[in-house]
Amino acid sequence: MIITAEELERNLDFYLDVASKKDIFIMVEDQITARLTSPEDSQDTIQ
Repeated sequence: MIITAEELERNLDFYLDVASKKDIFIMVEDQITARLTSPEDSQDTIQ
């Protein structure tokens, strides 16, 4: 799923729930600048 940063800001609670199920790519000025993903899907270790 690809959304704008403004859309994320307006509906943060909704997209946090969606991100627990699938990745969300965030666009700023027509470029993907970030990805919101669940901790289970992340390869980074959270400590």
